[in-house]
Amino acid sequence: MTESQPIQLTEEHADGSDLRVMLMLAWPMVVTTMSRTVMQFVDTFWLSRLGVGHAAAAAVGGILCFSVIGFALGVMTVVNTFASQCLGRKEYDKCSAYAWQGLWLAVMLGAGAVLLWPAIPAVVRFFGHESQLQDMERQFMQISLLSVAPSAAAMALASFFNGVHRPKVAMWSAIAANLFNVVADYVLIFGALGFPRLEVAGAALATVAATVFRVGFLLVALWWGSARRHFASRRTWGIQPSRIMDLLKIGWPIGLQWAADVSAWAMFLTWLVGSFGKVHIAASQFVFQYLHVSFMPAVGVGIAISAAVGRAIGEGRLDLAERRFRVGLKLCCGYMGAMGVVFLLFGGTLISVFSKDPEVLHLGRWMMVFAAVFQVFDGMCVSYNSGLKGAGDTRWPAMVAVSLCWLVVVGGGWLAVQFWPEAKSFGPWGASTTFIIILSMVLGYRWRSGAWRRIKLFAHERGAPAADMLAATEDELVPAVQPAIGKTDGGE
Repeated sequence: MTESQPIQLTEEHADGSDLRVMLMLAWPMVVTTMSRTVMQFVDTFWLSRLGVGHAAAAAVGGILCFSVIGFALGVMTVVNTFASQCLGRKEYDKCSAYAWQGLWLAVMLGAGAVLLWPAIPAVVRFFGHESQLQDMERQFMQISLLSVAPSAAAMALASFFNGVHRPKVAMWSAIAANLFNVVADYVLIFGALGFPRLEVAGAALATVAATVFRVGFLLVALWWGSARRHFASRRTWGIQPSRIMDLLKIGWPIGLQWAADVSAWAMFLTWLVGSFGKVHIAASQFVFQYLHVSFMPAVGVGIAISAAVGRAIGEGRLDLAERRFRVGLKLCCGYMGAMGVVFLLFGGTLISVFSKDPEVLHLGRWMMVFAAVFQVFDGMCVSYNSGLKGAGDTRWPAMVAVSLCWLVVVGGGWLAVQFWPEAKSFGPWGASTTFIIILSMVLGYRWRSGAWRRIKLFAHERGAPAADMLAATEDELVPAVQPAIGKTDGGE
């Protein structure tokens, strides 16, 4: 598909066209999410060359920090929801308005996150790891905390481009940032080209720098690219409190879900698995790298589901939203099911890429079996959650997911450690597998209930005062947008 052959998102029938649309939307988003996985994979690979302790420290410090970053990122994902529904409603200027409000909100959240810096040493000490490990965990977490604002800003801007069906802009920004990180990682971790050897701190600094680089890329595309003509992006940059509140109102449950989910997994890794030593932490971290390889492409498909469902709802076509959701569900579960087979058959070989330690290989091989079991169910979780988010149905799914995560992963994992200690870290892994299976069933019920069909995201704007309207007029916007509205490549 070339730029001169835009995807037609208005076809009423033919399952083949639905599949074609979803594939063309999803593949750039899959590349985008996979680029982040590659970034983490490169970090873990280089640090594992320095020793198991370095990889374990980055895993603990990273997941603890992401417990904070997760809230901001979760909130920013709803820029996709608002942009896609505004696209369907032909309110093109509002699409870019929500991108800018996400950017300003990211700056505010990042400033707040810096206030947590003094608490980090106490948080690290709480888990009682050996002193050398604690020092590296603290370094990684303190530096990574600086990435809250740029990470949230990048998510907001990428979500805008995904929401207006131009996912290649987000894709190229992610690829460029990933290439930047590869070079920065090597230079800062090992002290190449005259830079000091920073090891774990270098990996964290490289990630922060790469994220800032990506924000710059996306801002250039928003300010100077075709978004300027098609979505009046130079007219909508000012702070609009009402739209920031829109993002917070719909986004805070997702932010809470992300933060609580990551916090639960942080407890899983640092407290439950960590109670058995750094070898168990390292083995789990290596398995997580492969889980990212399966999970992140599914997230990319999920982003496409949100964008497709959101636009169809904005157009008032709930049947189209349902159809395209089903296609996305099949794509997501099919891919993750295939990955489950790979994990089951080649788990030991995959773990050996990171370590030849016999104990790590033994633990990692069996952890990969748990991962294989829940793959299809995880695909269902991603798909249902994404479809509901595209419709603006965020509060109920988030509350249920948070409750189940802490009850089953943390609570169930703790019970396994207490009453089945001979299983060691396999007990918590069994609890996490149970959680994913249960959550997939609950979210599936929510989608089938049809509650998402009754949500009116913009009902509060009926009769809105003229002062809240944006400066761009219909005459300025529509002629520029209409020829490109079906494209997913961004034309930047």
